[in-house]
Amino acid sequence: MGFAALLVGCGGGTTAPKPTGDSTAVNLDLALGQGQTVTADGKILKLQFPAASGAREYRLAVQSASQTTASTSMKLVTSASGSGSADVRTRYAAAPRLSSGLAQRWAQRDAMELRLRLNIRAYLRDHPLQPARPGSGGGGPAFALRAATAPAVGDTLHFNYPVQKTDLTITCDTTKDSRITAVVEKVGQRAVFVADTGNTADFSATDYQQLADEFDNYIFAIDSAYFGGPADIDNNGHVIVLFTKEVNALTSKGSQTFIGGFFIPTDLARRNASSTAGSQTAGTCPTSNQAEMLYLLAPDPNGDFSDAVSITRAKENARSVSSHEFQHLLGAEDRIIKSDGTFNDLNDVWLDEGLSHVAEELVGLAAGGHGVRNNLTFNDVTGSGPAPIGVTETQTKVFNTFFLDDFGRLARYFLNPSGTQTVVADKDPGGIASLEMRGFAWVFLRWLGDHYGPAGGGAIPGSDEQVLFQRLASGGPTHQAGIDDIIGAIADVTGQQVTWPELLADFSIMPDVDDVGVSLSSSLQDLPTWDLRDVYLGLHNNSGSGQNPEFLKPYPLTVTSSDFVADTVSFSVNGSAEKYFEFSGTSSVPTFELKFTDPSGGAVAGSASLQVTVVRTQ
Repeated sequence: MGFAALLVGCGGGTTAPKPTGDSTAVNLDLALGQGQTVTADGKILKLQFPAASGAREYRLAVQSASQTTASTSMKLVTSASGSGSADVRTRYAAAPRLSSGLAQRWAQRDAMELRLRLNIRAYLRDHPLQPARPGSGGGGPAFALRAATAPAVGDTLHFNYPVQKTDLTITCDTTKDSRITAVVEKVGQRAVFVADTGNTADFSATDYQQLADEFDNYIFAIDSAYFGGPADIDNNGHVIVLFTKEVNALTSKGSQTFIGGFFIPTDLARRNASSTAGSQTAGTCPTSNQAEMLYLLAPDPNGDFSDAVSITRAKENARSVSSHEFQHLLGAEDRIIKSDGTFNDLNDVWLDEGLSHVAEELVGLAAGGHGVRNNLTFNDVTGSGPAPIGVTETQTKVFNTFFLDDFGRLARYFLNPSGTQTVVADKDPGGIASLEMRGFAWVFLRWLGDHYGPAGGGAIPGSDEQVLFQRLASGGPTHQAGIDDIIGAIADVTGQQVTWPELLADFSIMPDVDDVGVSLSSSLQDLPTWDLRDVYLGLHNNSGSGQNPEFLKPYPLTVTSSDFVADTVSFSVNGSAEKYFEFSGTSSVPTFELKFTDPSGGAVAGSASLQVTVVRTQ
């Protein structure tokens, strides 16, 4: 089976007593499947394991629970006494940070979009704009969408386009923006599909019908259930989906990158059509369309505006990008419009991007007829069998459209777990680092939904986790963001009071112990929705994907081993990240000790919040 074009997202276990006085040693005599988390508390940390006559295997996640992205240098010193036969190995070596595979294409594709997003955030930070409110007037493009009806097929609409091609900035000054004239091609139940009259190619009526059906039944239905419905500031009951050559033209020919589409938050700002001064006039933005809008890559098979984009490619791009960008739109409206917030109340970058990658996954699950918490395997989500989203769709096509990118980004995180910039607040790190951050954010939120989402049934069968995700998207009454949003959402939805280190302790060990064939004492240390090892094994063995660096190994997680006898390993860990170690012996193991220090042999700084989670897996 070959993939279609790969064009392209500590409540369990136990906690050891804190060392007292001068004592820094903790004895760990674990049963099979048992896990334990030990905190350093600013002291030299020693973990001591008993000798055993049989085989033993211990898996460790060494974490910095710091809520910053700062890196902490550490040293692990191992020592052993007594006899034993250690079978020590490094299971997987890290792939190069930069590669010629999917990662470069993803990073190149994301680079300009990231730059645009950062410029938009900077503009909003420097220009305090007034949010538009439903019924406030002045809404909708020039077609007069102020009426509570949608336009009809064939109608001509005129839009403001505030993106500056030269530097990817935006403007509220109508003397600097441009205008787009577009024709309505299809009106669905929830979306109006319009095409720029300057485009040189277009979808067929059948294509538009399929896009409309998918938006109504999957993208709108799932994203709205999980992240809240749109505010409908233009009072037309629809989202405007604009296919325009202007998105294509943002990319120069031959650059090997493209922007697939975006949502512009200034479209949610109140406009003053009588002024061109923008934010100089009481915080209004005359270039705002004051409407829920998505801007998408247009078909351009002849390469008239940038590198050629086939109709098929533009259509597939629209499907995945719409689910991602619609979450950004809904999340922004939750925080700015529906709860009387401001443009400063947007979520942290890592969490906002993570929610959008979850949105892609959720639409894929619905499109493929799958539920959450089903431990899905590669064969479950691929194959030639039909998918509910359409009679011409196969499970493999759904996988390529909605899942492949997310598993590729997750692989980049797995390849560099200790160096990933995880909880980035207001600036996407860009490049490969952005792929790693997005991979972390997606799998963390999937794990969070699996374990802290309420039981029952929702838009996706298997749980009522959408309640948790709705709270994350909105930020609650005070518009919490980032880690505060995570902690607050868990408290509001489940009543549980958890800390960030406790969450990291269970989450961080999960990638290395989930589905390893051992019954874990803590269910929080697995991932109920996906059998990650099986999915990656399938990607590794598949002729269409297996040669990409992300999938060269049967499981891409980088795990380092150190001998049971005297050895020293120096490493560093970013905040809210982890380094994985494994120790194993085939027949018997000696008494051994692991000592964690800073590079000079002293205690790791307390600000790093060093903690180690250990699980015995043999």
